[in-house]
Amino acid sequence: MQAEKITEKARSLADAFTKCHLSRRDAYMLYQTVFRPTIEYTLPQAFLSDKQLENIQKTSSSKILQKCGFNSKTAREIIYGPANLGGGGFAPLKAVAGTGQVVNFLKYWLSLIH
Repeated sequence: MQAEKITEKARSLADAFTKCHLSRRDAYMLYQTVFRPTIEYTLPQAFLSDKQLENIQKTSSSKILQKCGFNSKTAREIIYGPANLGGGGFAPLKAVAGTGQVVNFLKYWLSLIH
């Protein structure tokens, strides 16, 4: 159920991207400041499977990438690569969920020590 809600939210935000008249720079800023925090906030607590995370990513990524000036067929290695090395600077949801779960575990573990 959580995956369905996140997918629907990602889809509606991606549709809002396409309806707005934005430059590439503004679209990327909107992705970093609105889309990512909205979608990624619950991922570390949701424990979704890789397939569910890929489904969420697929529903929104092509629209957002096009609005940010990338071809939807661009290799994902380039899209998810660091911007300072010529990549797109986008974050795969699997990586975000995994790092968030590790951070949550470390916070919990540290709370037991103190």
